[in-house]
Amino acid sequence: MIIIEKLNRLREWANSERPVDLLFIALNEVSADMSNRIFNSEKGYRDIYGNSPKPTYSDPYKKVRENKGRQTKVVDFENTGSLRRSLDTVRDANNIKLVLRNDAEALISKYLEKYRGTIVFEMSEDELKLFNQIASELLIKDIKKIFNETL
Repeated sequence: MIIIEKLNRLREWANSERPVDLLFIALNEVSADMSNRIFNSEKGYRDIYGNSPKPTYSDPYKKVRENKGRQTKVVDFENTGSLRRSLDTVRDANNIKLVLRNDAEALISKYLEKYRGTIVFEMSEDELKLFNQIASELLIKDIKKIFNETL
């Protein structure tokens, strides 16, 4: 009987909001790493492959940035901060995703990727591995609690 009761608790847990909440937490943690990869002002941005193609600003844009007091040593995709702030983890129904909330910022991200000739605003393989690691650790911890509970 105890095994059936534990399986019933596991089924209840699986059908609850809790697993999706844990995945949301994991994605939120990875989004911080992703944001640092894209907007790093010390090393410059990195694409999903870890590369920093075309690592300098064009001369006209460099002047614009200098006039605004922004660094020009490396490309960091940070101008006003609105693109960084637009990157968000959202949840609707039973889905979670990493999105650019603002349509104008989404267009800017597509332009930057096209101009730089690489993919930047998606999860890298390392970030996906990190998400899987964090998510599985959180999920396993919860499942272990269910099986370690005294009935």
